[in-house]
Amino acid sequence: MYVKLKKQLLIYAESIRCFEFALMNKYTIKGQPYFFQKLFPSKGVISVQGQAVHYNYHGAGCSLKFPSFDLDYNVVGLGEGDLYISLWSFKEFYRSQETIAEDIPLPQMLACLDLFVQDGLLVCYAENSHRSYFFSENCLDENDISMTKLLNRMN
Repeated sequence: MYVKLKKQLLIYAESIRCFEFALMNKYTIKGQPYFFQKLFPSKGVISVQGQAVHYNYHGAGCSLKFPSFDLDYNVVGLGEGDLYISLWSFKEFYRSQETIAEDIPLPQMLACLDLFVQDGLLVCYAENSHRSYFFSENCLDENDISMTKLLNRMN
């Protein structure tokens, strides 16, 4: 299960970055699109690697509807480009995929997120009983999906 969820975790992050890169290219944005929302429509459809992706910016994040899965993510104030992942958003992303038949109970998925923290893929901030997970910079850099690398591709 760990390997399967790790693959899904990377698909989650890569899908977000591909969407953001498509927005950055289309609207000539030099940074995390969330912070430049006045430069483009807050909801619409954009081509991401040849696929029509419906997007809707809301509050602290964005909902995406790819042809074969749905994804909701937040950008939170730990620094420009940090990707926040909650247990709920990851579980919903996992469940929405057409190719996945079995469900993973929340306690097992939470245990995997904690293992991803131990392995350096995620960073966890705990406040009271609430846990917030962020992709580690090392994970994003190693997988070529960091905001810095996206900006470098634009130059």
